[in-house]
Amino acid sequence: MNLYSSSPASFEEKLDKLCTAIALIATSIDELKTVTIEQGKIVEKALQLAANQQTGMDKFVDAFYEQAKSVTELLLALKESTEAARQLAKAGESSQAIAKSHQEAIRDLLQELRQSRNN
Repeated sequence: MNLYSSSPASFEEKLDKLCTAIALIATSIDELKTVTIEQGKIVEKALQLAANQQTGMDKFVDAFYEQAKSVTELLLALKESTEAARQLAKAGESSQAIAKSHQEAIRDLLQELRQSRNN
């Protein structure tokens, strides 16, 4: 059946239906465009959020690294302090032994002095 073989009223009806269908398609395309633009904005916000999260994660990792570095330095300082305390204790023991030796020597000298006075 030929489009022109129908009556003019029928042709106009078909043309009106075609125009209506085209208008609906145009409206749908416009709505799709609007939705796509909105989705693009949402994706941009999501990308910005992801970038912010990455920055936050990077800062967290840096802080964690610095904390681990500080703990390592603290453990090293503690080890050095422990060694210094051990050496100080050894020196204290030596000083105590020397002081005891001096005390005994002084006691012996005093004893000799007393004996020589008594004689």
